[in-house]
Amino acid sequence: MPRARPMHLVQDAYDGTLWFYTRRSAEKVSETDRDHDVCLTFSDQDKGVYVSLSGSARVSDDQTLIDKYWNPFIAAWFPEGKDDPDVALLEVKIEMGEHWRDEFFTLTTDSHIHFHPCDLKAFTVSELNQH
Repeated sequence: MPRARPMHLVQDAYDGTLWFYTRRSAEKVSETDRDHDVCLTFSDQDKGVYVSLSGSARVSDDQTLIDKYWNPFIAAWFPEGKDDPDVALLEVKIEMGEHWRDEFFTLTTDSHIHFHPCDLKAFTVSELNQH
């Protein structure tokens, strides 16, 4: 059964692939081996921005990328260090996405809630890379 879990995005630049650290022994790795389809969600609640990205995931043990994205925040989750054979990256190649700007409701000073249509935009990876 598909499950959600919080993870930390490790790169700043976006090229159609997203990277996350994981333990090779983690349940999500065996889940990914069985079903590569994933959905990622991101939000900035202060700005009312929500993004859903769908794509295909696989586990990578590319040491060059593990070294490239390693930082003190990640090191706190992997006390054995980046050379631990259980350290891996989850590579997600994005195939499509949706972007919402939350203008769904506003609360007025007279305590009335006003509902507005939500601004939804679907996009492909090539369109995302143009922005």
